[in-house]
Formats: sequence, structure tokens, C-alpha cells
Amino acid sequence: MAVTTAQIEALQKRHRTLEQERLQLQTRRDLAQERLREIQATAKEQYGVTSLDELRALRQSWDAENNANLEQFEKSLTQLEQELQSFRSGEGRT
Repeated sequence: MAVTTAQIEALQKRHRTLEQERLQLQTRRDLAQERLREIQATAKEQYGVTSLDELRALRQSWDAENNANLEQFEKSLTQLEQELQSFRSGEGRT
């Protein structure tokens, strides 16, 4: 089978289309990699970590610390309420 000029032109057009798509994807990849480097630098500067796993672990430790602080605060409030109630009860008897 002989290849016609029309077939060659169609193949060239497909090739140009694929080449344009390849360049667009490569550009998007390069931009995404640059953005990742920027985010990693920010994370390193602000939190001392560069990976998502390290950041997740840091967040978990913060959550645990916050929960412990919240529990302690609640205990302190309960103790203050009890002392206030005790004071009120004693004051009413005098």
C-alpha cells in the first residue's frame, strides 16, 4: 500500500498535536515541582519539617497537646467551681 500525501499530513498533524500536549504537560509538571519546592521550603522554615508525613505527625502531636491542655483547663474549672460552691455553702451557714 502506497502512503499518500494526505496520510502523511494527517500523521504530521497528529504528531504536532501530541507534541503540543507533551509540552503543556511538561510545563505543568515543572510548575508543580517548583510549587512543591516552595511549599517544602515554607514548611521547613515555619515548622522545621519538609515532608507531608512529618507535618501530619507534627499536627497530631499538637492535637494531643491541645487535648491535654483542654482537659487540664476543664479540671481546673471544675475545681474552681467546687471551691466556689463550698465557699458559698460555708458562707450561708455563718
